[in-house]
Amino acid sequence: GVNHPDTLLSVNNLGMLYYTKGEYEKAEKFIRRSIEGNEISLGKEHPSTLSCIANLAIILDEIEDYDQAEELYNDVLSKREKVLGVNHPDTLLSVNNLGLLYYKQEEYEKAEIFYRRCIEGNEITLGKEHPNTLLFIANLGALFDEIADYVGQISLNHSKTDGISINTHLGSNFIIGGQISGQEHALMMVYPVGNYIRASEIKPFFQLGETKYGKPILDRLIRNETSLGDAARCALVSFDSTMKSDLTVGPPIDLVVYKKDSIQISLEEHLQFKTPFFSDLSSKWSEGLRNLFKELPKFDWEK
Repeated sequence: GVNHPDTLLSVNNLGMLYYTKGEYEKAEKFIRRSIEGNEISLGKEHPSTLSCIANLAIILDEIEDYDQAEELYNDVLSKREKVLGVNHPDTLLSVNNLGLLYYKQEEYEKAEIFYRRCIEGNEITLGKEHPNTLLFIANLGALFDEIADYVGQISLNHSKTDGISINTHLGSNFIIGGQISGQEHALMMVYPVGNYIRASEIKPFFQLGETKYGKPILDRLIRNETSLGDAARCALVSFDSTMKSDLTVGPPIDLVVYKKDSIQISLEEHLQFKTPFFSDLSSKWSEGLRNLFKELPKFDWEK
């Protein structure tokens, strides 16, 4: 019969075939027919009906009818939560679809919320190393790159010199760093023209602003294996050296420390010249340099 589940499965399969071929009008026609038939034969909340509705949402998503797609994705999600449970693989697939929808619309905060939920649910249901879990983690990882790209595009758009001398530079550099739960921490430099690079093993840091006075210290001391405490001290010493050589650079120094996998700020301090810790650090660094300088090899003509 026309509304037998097997018949409707064939109708759905034809719809998805047309979808893969890019014939979206035909695809939508067959998928809508499969939805109507399944609602009659199996009910509006049957898993097969919901799968067909999800397929329709995918088609609408592809043709950029985002409002209708979002409505259908949410409808399927709420019904799958009710019928199948919040951590069922099909439910989590709906969660991921919503994340992808928001990602495509550059609503990155919303996308991240759905991606995180999808990963957490799959880790519970399927395990941390299941292919589905790893796929959803990859989606979240791509989000970090997209954020850097988004910041770059905004910078580029606001640095256009329409009506201004072409020799005038309005661009800005940005450093984006942090960690998305379940991912490795990342550090990126975004350039005025909109492109970006990641920190490397050879140079695991970035620096903005007045760099020439403090950078040699970072170049000599910062390595991948450098401890977090040593890296923080090195950053402060770099600031201290810059402030001693360039009077246009001065306190306060805002120090923020993030510990890997903590997903929260570990330390936040507002340092002035007279802050006891910074004052002691600066004095010991200067004293240590003077003492070390005295130990340097002598010229032959000094002997």
